[in-house]
Amino acid sequence: MKLTNKQMINMQNALSEIGKKEGIDPVLGVTIARNNYELIRMTDPVEKEKEKLLDRYGRHDEKGKLVTVDGGRVVLEDGKKYNEEYGRLLEAEGEVTLTQFTMNDIKKMSPTPNQIMHLLPIVVEKKK
Repeated sequence: MKLTNKQMINMQNALSEIGKKEGIDPVLGVTIARNNYELIRMTDPVEKEKEKLLDRYGRHDEKGKLVTVDGGRVVLEDGKKYNEEYGRLLEAEGEVTLTQFTMNDIKKMSPTPNQIMHLLPIVVEKKK
C-alpha cells in the first residue's frame, strides 16, 4: 500500500501507544507488532533525514552542538527553508506492506479517536 511518510509516522506512533496496553488479544498483538515493525523500517530513514535537516538549518553553539529550548526543540536559523524541505519529506510516498485490521479488531484495541483517524488507511469492514 502506498502511504505518505507523514501517514506512516502517525500510524506507527498510534500502533506503538496501542501496543503498550495490557490485555490485548495475543494474535491481535502480533499483528500490531508486525505492522509496527514494517512502519519503523520505513520511517527510520525519514527520521535520519529529519536529523540532517535539523543539523543543516539549526543553530549551533560554539562547540558545534545544536542549540535547543523547551525540552529539546532545536532553534532554527532558517525555519522557512527547514519547513519547506521537511514538508516535502513528509509528503513523499512509499510502498509498505501492512496487515489490515477489521472494525472488530479496532474495538478490541480501544484506540482514541485520533488513533483511529491515523489507522483508517488499514481498516476494513471484514477481512477477505
